Amino acid sequence: MIRSQLFALVATALTAAAFTPSAAAQCVGGGPGGPIPLSGTGGGGIYPNTLPPFEFQGDIAVTVPAGATCLTSVKLQGLSHTWNSDVQFVLSDPAGNWHNLLFGSGASDFGGDYEVFDRVRLGALTPFPWGSNPITSGSYVQDFGPWPTGTVATTALGNTVTINNTPLEQIPISSGTWTLYAFDWFGGDSGTLTSFELCFGTPYVPPPPPPPASGCFVGTGGNIPVSGTGGGGVFPTTFPVTQFTSTLNVPAIPPGASVIKRVKLNGLTHTWGGDVQFVLTSPSGTSYNVGCAMPTDPNADWNFIDVSIIDARLAFGCAPTASTGLYVAGSPVAGTYAQEFGGWVDGTNNVFNTPLEQIPIAAGAWKLEAYDWVGGDSGSITGWELCFGTPSNISGGGAPFSNQCVAGGAPAAAFPASGAADGVWPTTLPTGELVSSAVITVPGGAAIEGVKLIGFQHTWGTDAMVVLQDPAGNQHMLLQRDNGSNCGGCGDDFNGDYTIVDACGTANTPIPSCGAGVIPTGEIPQTFGTWPTGSAGINNTPISQIPVTSGTWTLKVYDWCPAFDDGFLTSWELCFAGPAAPVAYCTAGTTTSGCNASISAANNPSASLATPCNINVVNVEGQKSGLIFYSVAGQLIQPWNTTSFLCVKAPTQRTLTQNSGGTVGTCSGTLSLDWNAFQAANPTAVGNPWSSGNTVQVQAWFRDPPAGKSTNLSNAIQMTYTP
Repeated sequence: MIRSQLFALVATALTAAAFTPSAAAQCVGGGPGGPIPLSGTGGGGIYPNTLPPFEFQGDIAVTVPAGATCLTSVKLQGLSHTWNSDVQFVLSDPAGNWHNLLFGSGASDFGGDYEVFDRVRLGALTPFPWGSNPITSGSYVQDFGPWPTGTVATTALGNTVTINNTPLEQIPISSGTWTLYAFDWFGGDSGTLTSFELCFGTPYVPPPPPPPASGCFVGTGGNIPVSGTGGGGVFPTTFPVTQFTSTLNVPAIPPGASVIKRVKLNGLTHTWGGDVQFVLTSPSGTSYNVGCAMPTDPNADWNFIDVSIIDARLAFGCAPTASTGLYVAGSPVAGTYAQEFGGWVDGTNNVFNTPLEQIPIAAGAWKLEAYDWVGGDSGSITGWELCFGTPSNISGGGAPFSNQCVAGGAPAAAFPASGAADGVWPTTLPTGELVSSAVITVPGGAAIEGVKLIGFQHTWGTDAMVVLQDPAGNQHMLLQRDNGSNCGGCGDDFNGDYTIVDACGTANTPIPSCGAGVIPTGEIPQTFGTWPTGSAGINNTPISQIPVTSGTWTLKVYDWCPAFDDGFLTSWELCFAGPAAPVAYCTAGTTTSGCNASISAANNPSASLATPCNINVVNVEGQKSGLIFYSVAGQLIQPWNTTSFLCVKAPTQRTLTQNSGGTVGTCSGTLSLDWNAFQAANPTAVGNPWSSGNTVQVQAWFRDPPAGKSTNLSNAIQMTYTP
């Protein structure tokens, strides 16, 4: 019999309110009680199309109260049943329509009085606390469980009915006979219902939400610079002394806010805006760069525009939400722009290049300053705002992959070669490039995470361009910053070990645009610059999307200005992001026969079903009913009985029930699951559809009558999806 159902084994018991029907509700009593199921311990159906026999059935004659327009709640009084997820309550209206009222989702027990309300009350009321045991008496919202709405099912008498997941207040009401059914889908447990009532009234009207707080605090404006036309400082060591300064007070951080969301510059005007640097100082006295384009100083004319400056990281990664265009030469328009740090070296004059949402927030006095570094131009601002809120979804990070770097070549050579000739950007590549090839075997199920350059040196680093060629001969741009500058660009140097990673990876800020001197070692984001993809046969392919095959991989390093500066590369590695084998965790229970059930899988599952994934459980009690269940919510270690632990967080998904086989009283039983086949056959199961990097926690459950809860559990494994 299929038992593929959701059940939520919640770790922390919830305390529910007592019955709290609507004040206008009028309840019709007299609904009878009885055993659930009428005889035996349940089971005998085929989920979800054949209803189990011996269902509880209770009829109640209803005259709809005057003024009532909907069914507001159903009271289930004196309800008891072990293993709540076995039981499904269905309500039939006088017109003969069947409605799924409640379908449990857990292994805990009913034991009290319960009032079921429409889910429209979620917030005012809570869902059923399926993890508490017994489930606390109280008022809760409907839970349809795993039932597919509109399922056509056959009763034990051979009648065909359609059962819909109808919100309680949307069930059509009329006077006549209403019937409550309780179906017990699985054998081994039973219970009773003392009585039930139907309550009628008017639809629930939720209270209006509180007015949202703007989260913004307003500061005054003024001239930039305060007097004159700027200049008088020495970039970046000595600030000009006629800066605009405005202080605002934040009496308290808005409720729920945890970051600075934006700095608004209202009515911003300035000819040659590249002269201007904005600095924000927190109540602690620490200063942060909000916007800077010096020393390149582009001719950006701001003409009475309102702009919002947001976190620098939001201009990069997989899905940028802002541009770095406030300082672009021309006439930038009103809008949202990301922080720019220009050539400002982090920490100079105690001003730090900190992304806005990483600046520590506090109540108190915040100060905005605008420094005008170059004389000859001026402007103003009508006001500014400091806005707080919740963190943005910054691209980067990702699933817990394990790095696997494979040695590429070790050229230990200088570039460009003697006699190298200039190219014509971007159509004709310069000659004399460094070329290093290696035969690389790709780890199973891995994706490329980065390319590590070991001992990479180059003076005037923008000259260097790095390209990776895959075994099929396709070329992929890794690093290009020259942008056709004809030996111009930035004079900062590479000197050390660098790992070029996908722009969606952990490096969410760009290589310093200029002025760093030596580019910091470590992870740097893949950078295409203005390279037209496909030019000279080189494509702008994100690292994570480069096809992965074993074979000969080739690294090429070009120099766009071979007559002046040069470089050196000691060696390189190709780094892969691939989850390790499934990881076992938690502790198996000891059964009545002394068995410790152990779960394992040889391979991680693949999002494209490229590799098999078979889960096996050994050392199970022989000839016992059991199943494998899983979660995507994370690991858990919670006592189940005196020896075993629940190891996966709610909500969980059951797979098919099976018999362990073997011999009674021995540890010769086994359970197994073809993971890929189950997911393919159950496209709406928890976690489906799957993506590379998703994690899933898996455990086995089986009957063991003498043990606590009459059951026992295996240990658990965590699997990580590969591409």
